[in-house]
Amino acid sequence: MWFYHPLMVSESLKKKEKKICRKLKFGIGMTNVYVIVLGSGTNLFDIYHCAFFKFRFLRRRRLCVIGLADSHDAAVSMLAEFMGNIYQKTGNTDFKSYFEA
Repeated sequence: MWFYHPLMVSESLKKKEKKICRKLKFGIGMTNVYVIVLGSGTNLFDIYHCAFFKFRFLRRRRLCVIGLADSHDAAVSMLAEFMGNIYQKTGNTDFKSYFEA
């Protein structure tokens, strides 16, 4: 797993960003943290609860973490805003290529 820079983070999690990232890498349990990653296959993005990262196979996958949110609704609204910003910058809807560049 690797973290995209700059990482999108909810306002309530800004102060705990480094601590949350470290806990995700080691699979330490947390509550009320949702992780936004680049989607696999045809999905653009996936939203996981942090409890999924307790499984070793998920932590070992090459996931690109692009955001952290304090609720699922906050994660969805962050993604909508982020996708709008990317579209305004590039004029393209190929969001995965934006992260690969």
